[in-house]
Amino acid sequence: MKIDISNTDHYLVRALSFTVAAIFLYIPANLYPFMTMKYAGQYQKTTIWDGIKSLYEGGMWGTATIVFMASIIIPVFKLLSLFFIITTEYFNIAFNTRTSLLALVDFIGRWSMLDVFLVSIMVGLIKFGDFATVSADIASYLLGVVVIFTMLASASLSECHEEESIP
Repeated sequence: MKIDISNTDHYLVRALSFTVAAIFLYIPANLYPFMTMKYAGQYQKTTIWDGIKSLYEGGMWGTATIVFMASIIIPVFKLLSLFFIITTEYFNIAFNTRTSLLALVDFIGRWSMLDVFLVSIMVGLIKFGDFATVSADIASYLLGVVVIFTMLASASLSECHEEESIP
């Protein structure tokens, strides 16, 4: 017996798989250390939230807001949006909302790696030999994989919408 799955269903299953995997990886990405700083012989591991709090307490409210938006708000919005798009696609409802939301998710996707780039810049700038170093930690890698999975989910949904629009 052969089960016939349409291409649309294939794209939805693939997008759902990437989205669920991204959700499961996003949780430890916020709990584990994002970077490790060694300053004057002392090691300090910081989570994303610790970094935001330190920036805010240091008077860098603009930078703290950018990191908060890029690391917390945008990924949560993107994950919830992808899940909404997949659900409404499956039930074939809210086509206009789904299409607009997918365009927005694709647009904000280019800003998804902002916090990972921030750590890369810090690692490059703060290399003072034994005096001070910064290194990426497990959460930065997890967040990078989350971004990749959300991009793949978004691409799968875009393929699904392209296929639906072809007569």
